[in-house]
Amino acid sequence: MDLELLLKELSNMICISGQEPNETANFKAMLATYGIVKSDNLGNIIVTKKATQKPQNNIMLDAHIDEVGMVVTEIIQDGFLKVAASGGLDPKVCYGAEVIVVGKQHLKGIVCTIPPHLKSVNQNSIPNVNGLFIDIGLSFNKAKELVKPGTKVVWNPNFLKLQNNIFSGKALDNRASCAALCYALELLKDTEFKNTELNVVFSAQEEVSGHAANCAALGINPTHCIVIDTTFSVGPGIKNIYGKLGSGPMVGISPFLNQDLNNILIDIAKKNKIPYQLEVMGGETGTNVDHLTAVLHSQKPALLSIPIKYMHSQVETVDLNDIKSTAKLIAEFVKTREVK
Repeated sequence: MDLELLLKELSNMICISGQEPNETANFKAMLATYGIVKSDNLGNIIVTKKATQKPQNNIMLDAHIDEVGMVVTEIIQDGFLKVAASGGLDPKVCYGAEVIVVGKQHLKGIVCTIPPHLKSVNQNSIPNVNGLFIDIGLSFNKAKELVKPGTKVVWNPNFLKLQNNIFSGKALDNRASCAALCYALELLKDTEFKNTELNVVFSAQEEVSGHAANCAALGINPTHCIVIDTTFSVGPGIKNIYGKLGSGPMVGISPFLNQDLNNILIDIAKKNKIPYQLEVMGGETGTNVDHLTAVLHSQKPALLSIPIKYMHSQVETVDLNDIKSTAKLIAEFVKTREVK
């Protein structure tokens, strides 16, 4: 598997919350190599590797596939689009950004910005995302023909290779984790599962609710559940309490998480010399974990997080080695459950 190419394809894929099924056909075709692929009405994609015998273990691995973006609320004079946030967006990183308006056809656009020369004192403050507008270069009538309120808007694909296996692009939260799960499936491709069923969930709508993963879990009823997401990495203005690129996935520690499962993951990482870090949280994790606990029949999930820089921007940045380390840890965990 060419992990760099896969990460690029996943990053460039348009898959905003609530519109996931429209853009994932090629991805589902690729996943068919690894098991039975199905999707549901919420947009979840589930890959299942069946056991040859009655399964004693039923493992669920979850990584959300949706991305943050915007939604058109109104077409105003001269064809500009007024928008609201879909997921957590910082307006400071939006001004001047290239976007795609996913209407009747994909339309390139620019988030409007006032030149600094023309700003008044009152315009130096930054409004929330609801105060942003998008220019698609169309007249009012043509814009109304092609774009309707409710139309989704995403960052324009801009995948970029930096140095030292560092890559930048849109939607690496959480396509980096999706890439890790794909790589784990590749590592497990020739493993025969006798008493373990594996369900890999690429879940929808995490950025706006997290409830889609719950529905997937209700259908799977797992004995073990691990959520894979991204977390913050140190950088300018970011404290050293967060993760570090290149130092492996972060094993989450929280009242919401399964400490026994955490210990197993840590032991596997040590035994296989897989780098890892710890992420200690006092409560909620900001991931699908916070919702899954309610439907896992008293089973707490575990959480592995890949550190990234510049989260929820169009230049999220990740170390390819952290994706590989996460995949190796997941694959080794699945193998240990099979022999139990």
